[in-house]
Amino acid sequence: MQSSLDHYKALLVIFLSLLCTIPLSLSAQEISIEDFRIPETKYQRFLGGLTGRWNASNYESISNSIGNSNKYSNSDNSADGQMWLNYITNRFNEDYSFQLGLSADGFALKSKSDYNQANVIPVNFSNNSRNEYGFIFRPNANYSKYIIPDAWYWYVQGSGNYSYLENRQVNNNSNTSYDSSYNKNNNWSASLGLGVGYGKMRDGYSVFGVLRLLDKLEEDSLLVRPLTKEEILRLVSIFSRRAEYAASQERYVKYFMDDLFEELQKMGVIKNSVPLPYSVARAVEVLSEQIEPRLFGWRVQLGYQKTFDEINAYSDHNNSISHSPYYYWDSRDFIKLSSEFGHALSLNLHLYSSLSVDIPTEDYNRKVNFNFTVNGIYQLGERIDASLLYIFGRTHYVSNVDQDNFSRSLNSEIRASFRFFIENNVSFTLSGGYRKYDEDSYSRYGTSNNTRTYPQISFGVNYRFF
Repeated sequence: MQSSLDHYKALLVIFLSLLCTIPLSLSAQEISIEDFRIPETKYQRFLGGLTGRWNASNYESISNSIGNSNKYSNSDNSADGQMWLNYITNRFNEDYSFQLGLSADGFALKSKSDYNQANVIPVNFSNNSRNEYGFIFRPNANYSKYIIPDAWYWYVQGSGNYSYLENRQVNNNSNTSYDSSYNKNNNWSASLGLGVGYGKMRDGYSVFGVLRLLDKLEEDSLLVRPLTKEEILRLVSIFSRRAEYAASQERYVKYFMDDLFEELQKMGVIKNSVPLPYSVARAVEVLSEQIEPRLFGWRVQLGYQKTFDEINAYSDHNNSISHSPYYYWDSRDFIKLSSEFGHALSLNLHLYSSLSVDIPTEDYNRKVNFNFTVNGIYQLGERIDASLLYIFGRTHYVSNVDQDNFSRSLNSEIRASFRFFIENNVSFTLSGGYRKYDEDSYSRYGTSNNTRTYPQISFGVNYRFF
């Protein structure tokens, strides 16, 4: 255990040393991550798909001998199909945010196999069939609106999950006679919440992305002059709407990059007014880089949450003449308190922390859930990427309708990662983590405790000799 802690201390020293020894190349720009403002963005997308498959095989064998003839046959048939639908719409700016998502998935399966061996006493045969189909529907919606800009806001949110599954199997053969089984599950859950909050959070990752793009153009000597802060923010406004391009176009990258370079041409900062294909290809590489989120600002939120769960299951086994219905219903009420804080210490160094607390209205002194996260990020383009993450939380689980029978877990985890990359030369990754999981179970008959630990370390290196 002590060696594991020493290992993480060493990783922390390396992480902090990087902050002091590696120059912040992007800091020369007169812009900050926290200069980002949310542009008017709206998009929607509705997609669907259908797949199917049919397979069959047939086999027959006949053998003849003096005074005897045997016939053997076997056939298998199966067919299955899947369908899915997905709809999403997003609209947001500095004053409000609206998101609606609907997804549906369904499947059906049918199979049958027949086996028969004639001229055998007793006759050997087998007939098996299986029919199964199911459906899942998942809606979710979120809306928030600022009453006072960058200060007070209210929100409402909801989500649900409905699933239906039915399965029937029949086995009829000469050895065990007739046997059939039938299973049905009809389940749904929902969550509704509303509340108020104070403060503002934004994600300035697009500022870092634009500066990475400009770095590549500058390396190719394609820019005639440095861009002003206002010009950079014009590019940031386009870059931050990347999700809008991805939703409206199947192959969105060409339209996305075309608008970025068109804006650069309007500014008159590109040599010869036309970028070289090589430079455009290098700029596209920015989209595949692992740019970390840059959440900055702060906010606190207080609300009321209600959840519902219903399980309705039934099984019927003909051979044992058993019928097993099962029903479960549960609804819970929570007071939800959450807070977030993020700050860009520089263009390359970022700190983010969040805390959420769920306080149930019943037995609140034992069943409070909470989760705390703090994350430090240092990223220098695609060359250096280091992060240190700590998570601490508690979750409780109700075993059945009896609220006195439940368990709760206490989870603490630390993760560290480091990545170094030079194109056509070397790539090196190092990551490690340590997780401790404690679980306490409570019932009217007594208590129990389980403790598990998960240390982990991994690394990888690739070097090009020639």
